[in-house]
Amino acid sequence: MCSSDLKLRELSKFGVVTDVSSFNLPPQAWTYAKNCRFKSGSIERGPVLRRIPVTLSNTEPRYIQANTPTSGFDTIYIGYLDGTIYELASQVETDVSISGYTPADSDTNWTGCQLGGVNYINRPDRVPWFKTTAASDFATLTNWTGTWRANILRSCNSVLCAFGITKGSNVYPTMIKTSSIGYTGTVPASWDETDPTQNAYENTLSDMQGGITEAQTLGNNMIVYGYNEAWMMQPVTSTDIWQVHRIFNDAGCINANCAVEVEGKHFVFGPTDIYMHDGSSKKSISDSVVRRHIFDNLDASKTNRCFVVYDRARREVRFNYVSGDEYLDFATGGGCNRCAVYYVPEGTWTFDDLPYIYSGTVANIDQTETWATIQPTWDESGSTWLDLDSGLRKSVLLLGEVDVAAGVSASVYAVDNQYTGSIIPYAVDDNATRPALLERGGIDLDELPNVKKLEGYKTLSSIWPQGVFEPDSTLEFAVGGADNYNDEPDLGDAQEYDGSTYKRCDFNTAGRYVRIRITQPSHLWFKLTALDLDLYATGEH
Repeated sequence: MCSSDLKLRELSKFGVVTDVSSFNLPPQAWTYAKNCRFKSGSIERGPVLRRIPVTLSNTEPRYIQANTPTSGFDTIYIGYLDGTIYELASQVETDVSISGYTPADSDTNWTGCQLGGVNYINRPDRVPWFKTTAASDFATLTNWTGTWRANILRSCNSVLCAFGITKGSNVYPTMIKTSSIGYTGTVPASWDETDPTQNAYENTLSDMQGGITEAQTLGNNMIVYGYNEAWMMQPVTSTDIWQVHRIFNDAGCINANCAVEVEGKHFVFGPTDIYMHDGSSKKSISDSVVRRHIFDNLDASKTNRCFVVYDRARREVRFNYVSGDEYLDFATGGGCNRCAVYYVPEGTWTFDDLPYIYSGTVANIDQTETWATIQPTWDESGSTWLDLDSGLRKSVLLLGEVDVAAGVSASVYAVDNQYTGSIIPYAVDDNATRPALLERGGIDLDELPNVKKLEGYKTLSSIWPQGVFEPDSTLEFAVGGADNYNDEPDLGDAQEYDGSTYKRCDFNTAGRYVRIRITQPSHLWFKLTALDLDLYATGEH
């Protein structure tokens, strides 16, 4: 019998790799993980969801948008299924829908933008709405023909850009319209492309297959996506106003709000791949890593729920979708229940559970708290008093709907750190925030010098973790062995580890293939930096 130690360092090196056979993975790669992060050589507890303490006016929220004023906190708007729009400030909602609005349900995609200090929000079943800083409510977009509709509304190069246009009974799914220049505090004066005194523009992408699914700025340009293609709009100093040309005919965007600009590149949730591009060359960031897992489990009937948010503070891109994968903590419902998280600096993936999320944005929020109002207790709340005074630090905000079975209500959640680095003063929502999970299957240990053949039989006697934990935080380690390639290892009883009381986890697990599962009984913070495995090769079996 030969003994050996498998010393695992650089635990974050590969992150999660679901699409390569576990038997072909290097020892530091993980076959699945959720609600944790891989960075700087370690594995940490992922961010938690802190619920903003406001009772939303409706149980069916659909859209959240943040607009940045010249000073102070961001303005946050929430759109509902019935079409109403509320402004959220100091934990209070105020109805800012257009005067006399009659609620009407529509589950189409909302889009919006800010131009010259004016806020714009669009839903495809009606005229776009706008709100100036001086106005108390939104109003229907002036200088826009009342029988027109747009699927997507953005701003670029000082003008409004509308995509997928309906004019009365005529539908033009590949039409682009841009307005005249929008000056500070005012709505653009014209959309008339025939008026030579204005710089309004209209063009139909006749060669595009299907309709426009998304449009987002990239620097000073606008990238227009179809389902399987992408076009670039570039401003030009001529009577053409915009120059439009196709850049890809083999990659598109799955839905509105599914492309985001990061460090001069677009990160795009496509219909069959997740990729990035700089306007000329593109590269898949999911292929041979997590692509098959994501798209094999994505609910194709709910692709209109997909959206993407960039978390600047954590430098990660969050791809949100409705999944039916085996690791779900929230069943398939209306909103997104899964987030695939891409860490830009190291190019690694992991996953998060989502409590039926419909939309996300990035904002600083007005956090008015005192010793008397902080809830439920100071120890259970995040951030510091200095964070309450700061309008600079922004968080990802997620908008979720009610689900009685899951114990979640219609809520605005702030994505925040659990321990050090927290900036949100509210308590963690225990129902919305799920524990972390790490799993590594298919460990055949043929990398070890004393295991010469796959048929070599191995016994895992103990695991020595190295980690840092906040008070009361623990992890549970379970291992299992299997004799045959296609057998599912039978995981034994879990062993607790907290970095203090328990120094190692003892097992007596044997087999040709070994599986390790690390689970967390809470949402508390931890950081794993290394794992040592005590192994014994006991010959062939």
